[in-house]
Amino acid sequence: MTQPEPQKASDLLLDGNDFIRLIRSCAWSFLSRTQGFPPALPEAGRCCPLPMAALKIQNLEKFHKLLQEFFALDRLQPPESDEEIGSYAERLLAAWAEGDGEIIFHTSGSTGRPKASRHSLEMLRQEAEVVSALFGPLRRVAAAVPLLHSYGFVFGLLLPKLRKIEAL
Repeated sequence: MTQPEPQKASDLLLDGNDFIRLIRSCAWSFLSRTQGFPPALPEAGRCCPLPMAALKIQNLEKFHKLLQEFFALDRLQPPESDEEIGSYAERLLAAWAEGDGEIIFHTSGSTGRPKASRHSLEMLRQEAEVVSALFGPLRRVAAAVPLLHSYGFVFGLLLPKLRKIEAL
């Protein structure tokens, strides 16, 4: 039996804009845990470059570590406060695309120590496809769960991406 060919970045389904959404979701989650409920985060996209400092995160290295763990990355330089969010998103995507294409979700730890759960993007994609089939026609999805949560990732990022619909 031959080994399956490794996925290429173009086959990964996710793109730079998805990584920007993931960074913003991670920032929201990080800020709410470290500084209380944050104000609305500034919009970030390729048409409106913003530096990482716009996210108002005091400790970018700790924030970066959270994203490194989520994307199962071993080594990637943390962002500088003046690095644009889109540039950082592209660096994360490029590093992740070179790896196994895995995502690591963590349990909350509310019933014990938090546990890591590793998932391939392909398995998450299949889950999103199965869940998508349960819904009728959709025009948009409003995600109330951070994208770093397994449900937020599947329902708020992958499902709208597969359906080619707007995600809020």
